[in-house]
Amino acid sequence: MNIQDIPPASEDIQPDPHPMEDLLSQAYHYQEPKRGEIRTGTVVWIGPNEIVVDIGVKREAIVNSRDLERLKAAGIESIKLGSEVPVFILNPEDQDGNIIVSIYFALREHAWKKAEEYQQSGTIYEGKVSEYNKGGLVVPFEGLPGFVPASQVVGFPRDASEQDKESWLAAQVGRDIVVRIIEVDRKRKRLVMSEQAAQRTWQEQQRRRFIESLEVGQVLHGVVRSLTNFGAFVDLGGVDGLVHLSELSWQPVKHPSQVLRVGDEVDVRVIHLDKEQGKIGLSLRQMQPDPWSIIEASYVVGQRVRGTVTNLSDFGAFVRLEIGVEALAHLSELSDTEIRHPSEAVTPGKTYLFEIIRIDPERRRIGLSLRRIPAHEREVVAG
Repeated sequence: MNIQDIPPASEDIQPDPHPMEDLLSQAYHYQEPKRGEIRTGTVVWIGPNEIVVDIGVKREAIVNSRDLERLKAAGIESIKLGSEVPVFILNPEDQDGNIIVSIYFALREHAWKKAEEYQQSGTIYEGKVSEYNKGGLVVPFEGLPGFVPASQVVGFPRDASEQDKESWLAAQVGRDIVVRIIEVDRKRKRLVMSEQAAQRTWQEQQRRRFIESLEVGQVLHGVVRSLTNFGAFVDLGGVDGLVHLSELSWQPVKHPSQVLRVGDEVDVRVIHLDKEQGKIGLSLRQMQPDPWSIIEASYVVGQRVRGTVTNLSDFGAFVRLEIGVEALAHLSELSDTEIRHPSEAVTPGKTYLFEIIRIDPERRRIGLSLRRIPAHEREVVAG
């Protein structure tokens, strides 16, 4: 802990319209130190057994040898001439007329206040495990011994034997740890911390920072975490995004398992962001070429192609081609004879041989004919 890190005690001095004698009297009484008060002073002399501090009054403030020992035990860095230090008034006037003060108690008071602020704000504290006992870990906080109960330590082996538990806790000494302060009790000198609570807070903060950094159109790498009926959740590094069923492939997909498996590594594109709700919409199909962009390089008019009937309407049959685009075989192109409904010629789910009679990439339309294929060649695969 550095002395310079401690903010000076605030002093509110307001202008007063009273006569001069009243002003001088009030100024004198204002400066008169009181037991338990914390002031900021300047080190003016350093001896082997005491330090003298100027706190802005006529008498000297003395930091005695006992306080110096406490500071040394707490690991406080050496104090130099001219340093500004906080002091706790122990005795406004001893038998020699000196003011006895404590830097150690001032620092502890500051530490308790800071601990309360951390608890109220939920601020995460990064420290180091200094020791352990059977109940948990000790993590110093501004010179105060913070305690992390074993139940609040991430990874603590609850089902292990008592000996193994103690060995596990002993192995934690010296490691860096991130905690949240969950209890502050000055009277009982209790400062309780939780690594589990800190981890949840830290993960939420990281998630928020990550989402704030994202932009629509950005490409990310992730791992498929789970599959549902409506899509796949992808872990982007501690933050999940959803690839909706419609964004898995250019071809129709009934379930994500047709395209992905849990554990697959994938590149996905961000297509939707709700930063307030923390939701990320992803697309896998946009990482693949749009079949319509290569349609003219794949098909020509007059070409015979395989296609699976996907749906029927009064005016024709919708057919999925192998490249992944959907074409239409009009009612008039399904049979050599006049039919009233496509079901008289084709069956959904079955694959047939068609001839391409029209290609319109701009309107994303392909026209097919079944009647131009010899009857014995039309049905090529049973659906």
